[in-house]
Amino acid sequence: MNLRRQRYLIYDGDCGFCNACVSLATAYDRQSLFILAPFQALSSTLSPTELQSTGLTEKDCQRALQAITPNG
Repeated sequence: MNLRRQRYLIYDGDCGFCNACVSLATAYDRQSLFILAPFQALSSTLSPTELQSTGLTEKDCQRALQAITPNG
């Protein structure tokens, strides 16, 4: 997987506020540029090595919504 071309929003799938933000992001992302991934199921989207290559840890993803873009 080439993370340089992928865009991700990693969020807390159990948080009502996070889910509302993701719904809003989905409405604005009309070209479906972002892959939406709750951190609870992150391993099915990004391997630990791929996540680490972005400079993030699973703990970072548990603390706050994370956006991964081609620019970092």
